[in-house]
Amino acid sequence: MQWKSYFEHGKFKFFKDYKTLEDLKAQYRNLILIHHPDRGGDTANHEALVEEYKFLFEQYKNTHRDKYGRTYTVKGKKKTDEKCTDFVNIMDCLLTLDGIEIEVCGRFTWITGNFKKHKETLSKLDFGYCKDKKAWYYEYSFLNKKSKNWTLDRIRDTFGTQIVIKQPDVWTDDVPF
Repeated sequence: MQWKSYFEHGKFKFFKDYKTLEDLKAQYRNLILIHHPDRGGDTANHEALVEEYKFLFEQYKNTHRDKYGRTYTVKGKKKTDEKCTDFVNIMDCLLTLDGIEIEVCGRFTWITGNFKKHKETLSKLDFGYCKDKKAWYYEYSFLNKKSKNWTLDRIRDTFGTQIVIKQPDVWTDDVPF
């Protein structure tokens, strides 16, 4: 059976209980840590995870949750022009950087920790640096710029937060993946 046909029948191996793009991305961030080949995962499972994410991304790319937990769909000019592969490539690259903390705050991805040695890489990934917050961020193109003066704590309170991973400064065999 082809993947698309399999997915259209609601049979998903990896993703459960998602209602918005943010839910989907949060699950993907956690699942990629388990199934990425560079983290000891199986290549076939990694490929299947990415295919499942791509299919669901197209279904949910304009569905979000506001700070009150209400789900809404973006319409018209504010629809996202983000592509599924953008996020997959960013996460694959971030997993190779040591000493960083990846944090998800709603539709933002924030990088804190020991990021100075990764400045060039983060810049190439289209992350911006906010010196007031002392953090790098990835902002999706459909967002407005009104939150520029918000503190990182206010962004966390408004959109919620989930720390995906804290990368140790030095990799050793006894660090759990």
